[in-house]
Parts: sequence; C-alpha cells; structure tokens
Amino acid sequence: MKRYRVLGWTMLSVEVIVILFFGLAMIFYPEPYSWNTQFLSALGLTRHDGGASNWTSCLLFGSALVAAGVGTAVYFIQRGLEFGKAFPRWLTVCAGIVSGIALAAIGLIPYDLSPDMHNWATYVSGAIGVGAVMTLFQSDSAFGRRAESIIWCISGTFVMGIWLWLNYLRHIKMLPSRPTAPLMQKMIVGFFICYMAYQAVALLVRAYRKK
Repeated sequence: MKRYRVLGWTMLSVEVIVILFFGLAMIFYPEPYSWNTQFLSALGLTRHDGGASNWTSCLLFGSALVAAGVGTAVYFIQRGLEFGKAFPRWLTVCAGIVSGIALAAIGLIPYDLSPDMHNWATYVSGAIGVGAVMTLFQSDSAFGRRAESIIWCISGTFVMGIWLWLNYLRHIKMLPSRPTAPLMQKMIVGFFICYMAYQAVALLVRAYRKK
C-alpha cells in the first residue's frame, strides 16, 4: 500500500501545482486574460500579441504542462502494470507514456515558436483516452473499481459528445468561433483535471484504508 500512497500524494501535488501555475500564468499575463475569448495556449506564448514579453507566464504555463505530463505518465504506467495480461498492460503503459510526453511538449513548445508542433502535441495528448478506456477491463484494485471506470467513461463520452456538437455548430456558422472554441477547450481540460484529481483522492482513500 505504501507505493499507492506515494503515488496518490504525488498525483495530488501535481494537480495543485498545475492549477496554481495556471492561475499564476493568468495573473502575470501582460493584459487581463480573457477566459471567454483566449485559448489556454495564449498563456504559453513567448510574446503577447502586442509585442510585450510574456516569458513569466510562458514559463509558468510550460511548467504546469510538464508537471501534468509527468504525473499522467507515472499514473498510467503504474496502473497499466496492474494488468495480468500483456496486451492491455502494454497498451495502457504506452498510452500513459505517449500522452505524458505530448502534454509536456505542449508546454515546452510555445505556439508562437512552432504552431504546427504545438498543435500536433495537443492532438497526440488525446492518447490519454486510450488509457482511460483500458481501465474498463481492469479488475477492482486500489486504483479503482470497474463501476467507477464505467461511470467516468460514460461521462467522458458525454463531454466529448457535447464538444463534437458544439464543434459542428461552429463549423456550420451557427455559433461564433469566439467564445465557443476557447470554452470547448477549457471544457475538455477541466474534465481531465477532474478525472485525474478523483483518481488521486480515490487512490489515497483506498491506500490508507488498507494500511
């Protein structure tokens, strides 16, 4: 149970760091950050649109994403190792590694320096969904119960359904790109943060109950 407790506290610390650094990045942004009209990636620009230096916000944003990437990779690698069969174990571990690297890359590659690589890292980070889906096939353990995995996957499917619907409405010009697109991004990010925070708390609760 000790390794579960260590992992749980590590994940919880990462969640706090990510939220705190995002908040600080918004505070140090050269102008008031617009939650409704700007993407989160704006916080990671090396320079503000007006030309002002944005390195403080950029470093905070990048650090938050690197921490999120490391935390995500460590969690899904450890959870993947719980599988008895090779294929789901390999798939979950790979999903954790790929998504973790991608999340870190989003923070390390500012959009204004390399928009294509930044966007590709964003797309690849979706590999985390593979790891979440694989938990449906895992037996009950300190990491979670199958019923919880089912609820989270249903919730994730619902959120993605809303995202796709909003994206379609935006595509056919029934909704404006701003604020629709930035809010769509934050909806996905918010769900991911809630998902990982729950996993950390649930892991800690179970680990301490079985001391």
